[in-house]
Amino acid sequence: MDAPQVSTAFPEGEGDLCLISNDGVLFYVHSQLLRHSSPVFATMFEIGGGTGKPEGKSNDPVRMEADAATLELLLLYVYPLHKNPQLETLEQISTLLSLSHRYELNGVTQQLRTALTESPVEDDTVTLPLYKMSPLTALAIADAYELVPEARLALRYCLDLDQSRLLQVTGNINIPVRIMSVVLALRQQRIDWFASKMDSVGWSGHNYQAYAKARLAIERKFQKRPDLCTLEDVVFSNNNLDIPAATFHQWRKEWFQMYHKLPEFASK
Repeated sequence: MDAPQVSTAFPEGEGDLCLISNDGVLFYVHSQLLRHSSPVFATMFEIGGGTGKPEGKSNDPVRMEADAATLELLLLYVYPLHKNPQLETLEQISTLLSLSHRYELNGVTQQLRTALTESPVEDDTVTLPLYKMSPLTALAIADAYELVPEARLALRYCLDLDQSRLLQVTGNINIPVRIMSVVLALRQQRIDWFASKMDSVGWSGHNYQAYAKARLAIERKFQKRPDLCTLEDVVFSNNNLDIPAATFHQWRKEWFQMYHKLPEFASK
């Protein structure tokens, strides 16, 4: 039988405890570090009589419910002298959050919360945080692990999604109905705000039919994407609207106040 593969990041001799991933890769780690990082591991080692071996039964590796790639990322977060890994996908964050919650690695959970919202620097360029790249997915993940501040950030950026993009994301991944209800309700608030502003607009001339047709087209456009760019495009491209500059300036001010205030979000 071939010898099991050993992690290059956590090789033999690195620590007094051996972990094994669910795809058969060995990781050698320090049991004391795991004990202090996780009450789950601390309890496990207490049962083992302080030997560093779960239940004190054998020198067999401790089986972990993670593949090698995921377990390595998790341990890199646990070890304080290692540089935190650069996570590239929300799927990675979701998988690691699942493990950090299972093993009660609260310090790792806090680092993952930062990874979800920070703006990494690559080649002297600041890149978008993951929650802005896929706000709807980020919202579902934050909700699953009751990360309310992160959920509120993601919820705000769900407004930036075009309606077709929103439907596409919903079709590709399993977004809970409760989450979609929250997102659609917030978008409807923005649409209702816009409708109230349109109700206050004067009509150019007396061609009510032309005005009604123009307004319907405008509202459909705003429903697809209720953001400031759409609002400005609507105002400056339609001759049937008679909006004084001071009025539009006030609209923009109200919009910024509304947009930059984080929406409320109740965890499940």
